[in-house]
Amino acid sequence: MPSNDGATAWRTALPLTAIIAGVMALGGCTDIKPQEREQRAGEVRVNADPELIESDAPVATAGPPPAWSVNGATASFGAAGEAPLLALSCDRARGQIIVERAGDGDVLTLRAGDVEKNMPARPAGTARVQARLAAGDPLFAAMAAPQAQILLIGGAGEQLTLPGGVSVRRVREACLGPEPAPEAAPPPPTEPAVPTGSKPL
Repeated sequence: MPSNDGATAWRTALPLTAIIAGVMALGGCTDIKPQEREQRAGEVRVNADPELIESDAPVATAGPPPAWSVNGATASFGAAGEAPLLALSCDRARGQIIVERAGDGDVLTLRAGDVEKNMPARPAGTARVQARLAAGDPLFAAMAAPQAQILLIGGAGEQLTLPGGVSVRRVREACLGPEPAPEAAPPPPTEPAVPTGSKPL
């Protein structure tokens, strides 16, 4: 009969091979880095960015947009609580409107519609300049027109575009008085009434 020593040796070596493979696998697990262990365990480490941590400090928001405000015979355009970007005031004694803005320089230019004026300017207080122009000048009539757009050049500030309209008209009227209402058209002539019962000639 053939010898079974080879088969017996193979069956004996098989469990030993499995044991060695298992020991090697366990040894390989010891080489896993701590980060890999956390990831394999389902743990994710998040490093918070200090700049992204929530803070109780108030968030800065943009203020209200600049707008016109009228006080008596003076109209100012700017943001509330700040120096006006442009101010118009009436000098009744001279019949002039004073144009004032922040900055320096010796010329202020105003444009509205097709009308443009280059006005000599002079210092007016701290870091402001002003110019004068007759209240009846066509420039102010153009600035007071509905939906008018005003262009201001000069001074230290940049070129400024702002709306015109009713605020400018109030300053202009404070110097000139309100514009007279247009005269009513005379009624059409009427034919004389014919007396009842009379016969025409």
